[in-house]
Amino acid sequence: MIDADEKLATSAISQGRATLLHVAAEANQLHFVKELVKLLSDEDLELQDCKGNTAFCLAAALGNGKNKMAWHLYHYTVHIFNDADWDALFFFCLKTDIYDLALKVLREKPRLALARNENQETGLHVLARKPSSFSCRGSLGQRFLNMLTNSGKSPTLALQLVKCLWETLLSLDGTEMQTIIKVISEPSHVIFIATEVGNFEVLAELVRSYPDLMWEVDTKIEASFTLLFCTATQTYLI
Repeated sequence: MIDADEKLATSAISQGRATLLHVAAEANQLHFVKELVKLLSDEDLELQDCKGNTAFCLAAALGNGKNKMAWHLYHYTVHIFNDADWDALFFFCLKTDIYDLALKVLREKPRLALARNENQETGLHVLARKPSSFSCRGSLGQRFLNMLTNSGKSPTLALQLVKCLWETLLSLDGTEMQTIIKVISEPSHVIFIATEVGNFEVLAELVRSYPDLMWEVDTKIEASFTLLFCTATQTYLI
């Protein structure tokens, strides 16, 4: 049918203005997408549905099950990205646990360490809320101490991403530490988010390179990180 009418390859085929590429990407039809992309131009790959999503956005937004699809479309579309596209892709990958692609995107565009999503949160904020992505076992206090001393298993992709985000922030030229603290403390502080949900892998990564974070105070409840940590883990820091 496409051979008979080339317009079908880029026509909207649903009420939501999804093209054939949108539908195939969303359905995870990787082989079909690979063949279809060969027929399309750069402009065709930029076509959006009624919600402003390209086919690549859909593949990233649908999560880890579409990992291969997201990686495939990334290589075809990355050269036409603007800043908003980079931001959207990065946060889609964080939201849906495609951490290997998020890590690559961050290394390509280090400024993403400062980018904020629709909730005005940075990548560190998003990851701090996802303790299940770090899959570490053991008591809360022991996990924290293991991470502080770099003992334990190899870091997960999520933790590698946290490390890359934090190191990128710390290495920004001309940026004072107080500016970095402001980045991770607005709209709420990363270390208090992580403490509340028990994500001590994130805490340890940040505290190990900047111990003064342990004396940060949550102004909303007038409590220090040290107090909140001891309460959460039922341990004492000596």
